[in-house]
Amino acid sequence: MKSKTYWSAQRDYERKKIEQIPGSKIEISGNYEIMSYPAERKGNKIYIIIAFRGKAGKPFHNYYYTKENRFFEALEKLKKSGIEEIERKEQKRKENKGKLSSHANVAKIIRQKLKHKYPAVKFTVRSESFSGGNAVSINWENGPTVDQIENIVNVYQYGYFNGMEDVYEYSHKKSIDENGKIVDMPGVKYVQTNRNITDEIYNKLIERIKKDFAIENDQQAWEKLQTDLRTFAYRIIQKVSLIDITIQDLLKLDNIYNLEQNNIYNK
Repeated sequence: MKSKTYWSAQRDYERKKIEQIPGSKIEISGNYEIMSYPAERKGNKIYIIIAFRGKAGKPFHNYYYTKENRFFEALEKLKKSGIEEIERKEQKRKENKGKLSSHANVAKIIRQKLKHKYPAVKFTVRSESFSGGNAVSINWENGPTVDQIENIVNVYQYGYFNGMEDVYEYSHKKSIDENGKIVDMPGVKYVQTNRNITDEIYNKLIERIKKDFAIENDQQAWEKLQTDLRTFAYRIIQKVSLIDITIQDLLKLDNIYNLEQNNIYNK
C-alpha cells in the first residue's frame, strides 16, 4: 500500500512535468486542482485531464479524451464541481458552527460530571473518531479509583467487544428527556480510563512495604523481592481512593495487605 507521502510526491512530480508541456494548463477551481494538456496516442491527438481533490496526493480523475468537444465539456464540468464542492463544505461548516460532534459532546458531559463529583481532581478528557467508531479517554492522577470513575462514565459506552465471537455487542442504555420521551443516551463506542499514581505516593508505599517485610536495610533481600513487592504496591494503591483516605492515613493502618501479605512473603 502506497503512503500519503508517496502520492504527495507524485502530485508534485505530475505538476512539474505538465508545466513543461506546450498548451498545458494547471487551474485551481474551488476544491480541485485540474491539470490538462494535449498529447498523442498512436499518431492521433488526445486531450488529458488529471484532477486532484483538496490536498490529496492521489488523483480522483485521470482520463484522456479523443474528441476536443468532450474534453472541454469534461473540463468545464470539473471546474463547476470543484466550486460546488467547496461551497457545500462552507455551508456545512456554517451549519455546524458552535455544534459539537457526538463524541466531543460525550466528552463534555463526562468532564462536567467528574468535575462536579471530584472538584479537587484534575481530569483530562479527550475524544476522538476513527474508522469504525469513536472513543473518549479519561486520565487523572491519584484521586479516585478506576472503579469509582467507571461507575460514572461506563453508562456512556455503547456496548463492549465480544472477543469470543469477534463482534462488538451494543447494550446502550436509554434515558428520558425533558418532554418525557424515551431517547438514546449520548455515547461512544469506547470509554477508556487511566489512573496514574505519582512517584511520591508510590515510593512512600514501597518504603512501608520494605519496612513491614524487614528488608528496609537488606539490599540483597530487596533485589530478590523488589519485582513482587512493586507489583504488590501497585495492586494495593489501585484499590485505594486517595479521595477517601490520604496516603499518610493509609500508611498508618495496621494491615493494608489483607490476605495478600502471606502470598508475597512466602515467595
